[in-house]
Order: sequence, then C-alpha cells, then structure tokens
Amino acid sequence: MISTMKYLIYLLFGLIAFASCTTADESDFEFDLSTVYNQINFEKPSVGQVSTYIHFEGYDFGSSNSAIDYTEDTLLVSLIAKSGNNFTFQERITNGSAVYGISTPYIEGHDMLKTSEWQVLNDTLRLTGGSTFLYWKEIEGLPFELSEDANTSSLRTWGPTNSTQNPPFKIASGNINGFAYKDIIAAYASLTIIIDGDGFETIYNSPFGIVRTSQISSQTFNGVGWDLKLGK
Repeated sequence: MISTMKYLIYLLFGLIAFASCTTADESDFEFDLSTVYNQINFEKPSVGQVSTYIHFEGYDFGSSNSAIDYTEDTLLVSLIAKSGNNFTFQERITNGSAVYGISTPYIEGHDMLKTSEWQVLNDTLRLTGGSTFLYWKEIEGLPFELSEDANTSSLRTWGPTNSTQNPPFKIASGNINGFAYKDIIAAYASLTIIIDGDGFETIYNSPFGIVRTSQISSQTFNGVGWDLKLGK
C-alpha cells in the first residue's frame, strides 16, 4: 500500500514537472482580437465577421472638459459579402437598445436594417453606396497610411487637442472606449466651420476600419457618436 502511494506521488510530481516544461509562454503569442472575437478586420476579411459599436452622447467637443455618456444602444455591423476589395455590410441596432424605449428616436431609422457598400482602393477605405448608421459625411476616403510629415494630435475624452488641423492627421495618444489603438488616424468633414451646419469626425485604423465616428453641433459643440467595442 505504501509503495503504491509513493508511486502515485512520484507520478503526480512527474506530471507537474512535465506540464511546467511544456506550458507555452503566452508572451510568445500575438493577441489578435479579430480572430479571438471575430471582429471585422480589413487586413484579414472574412464573411461572417461582426463588429459591435456603442452609441454615446458627447459634450464640449475638443475641450479639456469634454465628456461622453453611453446611451445603452448597440449597433452590430456584419460583413455579409466580399468580392475582391469590395465589402457589403449589414447594420442593425439590437433589440433592447435604449432608442426603442422613447417616443422620439434620436437615431434615424433605428428600427430598420441598413446595408452599406465599402471599398479598399489604393490603401484607402471608401463608402461607395447604401446607407449607414455611422455618422459619415463629405469624406471621400480614409487613407490607412499617412506621410511622415503629416500633422499629429492627441485625443481628449471626445475630440482632438487641436481641431483646426487639416484632415486627415495622426493620433499620437489617447484611447477609445477603454482601448488604446495602434496607428490610428483622424479625418474630419467641415470640422472648422462652426458657423452653420455640423461637423463630422471619423477615427479609424487599418485592421478594424472605423473605431469612432461622431456628429458635432456647430452651435453647442455637443453631439452624438459611435465607439467600436473590442472583445465581448
């Protein structure tokens, strides 16, 4: 009986030692959110990928006092077709989103599916047709790479530290919805008008496309937007 117990103890120690020698070092792996959570990834596109966006209300755009409040609305964007560098997305706001419980919708067409057509041409992302819930206007394309001498800014809670730069420009630091993206770029449409009409902001990068999009009132510097949610 004692010899049997000794054998089991030796076997246990042997298994532990073997496991410790063969356990992979997690630092050797590159954590790819697109493969882990099936996010839309323009570098590795695949039909069936889905990205989740969270709606917010923004205040004091570009100010050091800027703030955002999430409205509990969720937008799902699904890649439903791909042909070469052309992509078709279907968009829908999920059931249970806050916009469904109010009498005056603050998201246009919130009860409908929308379909949008996009293209990556010459390393530039373009909206080529259809309609989208994302706030988008007058931006011809979003180049994934900028020249080395392109202007650089940092993000405040909502908006850049310098909103008068010519678009697009690089984002040196800042995070969106709690995630610090690598190599993100900002593009703006009519951002500096602030006389009449609204401004539009789009922040994006190469793997995930749009990571934040906003519409800003020229009168109040408040507005609304969507933030990409990475992970579950």
